[in-house]
Amino acid sequence: MTTPPLKARQSRLVDGGNGNQNSIVCSMTFRKLHSVEHNLITGQRIRRLRKQQNMTIQYLGELVGVSHQQMQRYETGDNSLSLYAAHLVAKALGVPTCEICGCREE
Repeated sequence: MTTPPLKARQSRLVDGGNGNQNSIVCSMTFRKLHSVEHNLITGQRIRRLRKQQNMTIQYLGELVGVSHQQMQRYETGDNSLSLYAAHLVAKALGVPTCEICGCREE
């Protein structure tokens, strides 16, 4: 059985865009679970990781390139996190992107 070609969103970012298994899992996770519940869970992960590193929401926002208000919206689940934003947050926190999106837990 051959693997179908990757769609553009499946080969983007997470791993630098080379389309390895992690980027496929992460993009599929974000596509399937982009809901209020997923936003809340993702936000809780970000907040937990940020607090573990004694990092302020303002500083994390600066590292990611968004305002502290936007970071707060991500953490509370008010705004959805794109795959690109998840990658930036993970990089700023020094964790794999799957730690943010939760694809390792599935």
